[in-house]
Amino acid sequence: MRARLITAFIAMPLVILALNAPTVIPLALMCLMASLLAGRELAKLFRTEGASVMAPVGIAIVAALAFWMPQASALAVACAAAAVGGGALIYAVANRKPWLGTWAGILWIGAAFLATLVAHRIPGQGDVLGWSWRPVLALFFPLWAGDSAALFFGKRYGKRPVWPELSPNKTWEGFFAQFIASVVVGAAFAPLWTLSYWQGALIGLVAGLLGPTGDFLQSYAKRSVGLKDTGDLLPGHGGLLDRLDSFFLTAPVVALLLVLFRGGF
Repeated sequence: MRARLITAFIAMPLVILALNAPTVIPLALMCLMASLLAGRELAKLFRTEGASVMAPVGIAIVAALAFWMPQASALAVACAAAAVGGGALIYAVANRKPWLGTWAGILWIGAAFLATLVAHRIPGQGDVLGWSWRPVLALFFPLWAGDSAALFFGKRYGKRPVWPELSPNKTWEGFFAQFIASVVVGAAFAPLWTLSYWQGALIGLVAGLLGPTGDFLQSYAKRSVGLKDTGDLLPGHGGLLDRLDSFFLTAPVVALLLVLFRGGF
């Protein structure tokens, strides 16, 4: 647990610094680097060659879409890509189709980064220096709070596993703690994102429900190929895919809610 906390305390300031930069370049570079590392882990997960090369190409296309397409179109693409990528990933794992799984994984990951870049330029904030970073934190804060609550309460009070065959360490006690923490943090930080409290709570609710779903999807893929972790890049967390599995599923939906709530359409 100590290693997890140390990694989190190192990673969070880096993300915030990138978001608070005067241009979007640091965030775009961070997405590009993350896609490269995620591609390498996909190659390990599905035992395919070339995934680490395909991922940066895919994210470059995603970044271009984020800047050139209208927000509504970009987020529609992101949500569709997340849904199709997640479904194709399950099918590929269940039917032992590694290349389909690789491309589905890249689609799934790319959708989240597309949503992140779109959230970075929400109307009314993206054009004002020093403000565009705030809505992006809505994609992370409820998830971080939920993960921390699930880890603490699950280890301390967890007795009833949610899905023991797939993820024996995840308990109902941890799940409810994660859900409550996500909703509370979403509501608490709503003014930071220029939202009402109920809108922030709704974003937290989405994170509290979809976050564990993304985690189980990742666990299903790993268990099917006999892996515990996709990598060892982040001490205490495993690989990048292990740490961001919840984010990949929730980011497009949260970004869509942000734009809707702020009248972006």
